[in-house]
Amino acid sequence: MHIPLFIEVKDWPVLIVGGGNIALRKGKELVEAGAVVTLVAPERTPGWENVEVTWKQKIFQNNSLEGYRLVIAATNNDILNLEIAAKAREKGILCNCASTGTAGDVIFPGVVRENDITVAISTQGQTPFLTKKLKAEVGKITQGYSQEIIELLAAVRQE
Repeated sequence: MHIPLFIEVKDWPVLIVGGGNIALRKGKELVEAGAVVTLVAPERTPGWENVEVTWKQKIFQNNSLEGYRLVIAATNNDILNLEIAAKAREKGILCNCASTGTAGDVIFPGVVRENDITVAISTQGQTPFLTKKLKAEVGKITQGYSQEIIELLAAVRQE
């Protein structure tokens, strides 16, 4: 079972294996959070050129995990993703496996951000379409809370 956990990844060395759309979405989020991302993929989908990563244009080698705190296995090869997740677990490195939510230690939840409100939604990696639907519903709720309201509630809490 995964537990909800918000984690600071600023300056973390992160490895993403695979250059497709799923990897790109996670890469953008990690770079935005301040992680130092290395991408290993023989090719990458359009959009990566706008994301600040070090791209090693090559096929992944199993010994490429050293020195990383988080690994994202997001290739189009489920067997390789599971192998990467297993190697990361052996080495005590947190891993997100795009092939299945249960193979890795980390799930990227659906996230709704509105001002200082952050809501994470997960179906434990089982039904991404439901996560997306719930995200839309929660987004409707959080839109009603302006930054001014959040600051007022924070001030009242202090009292």
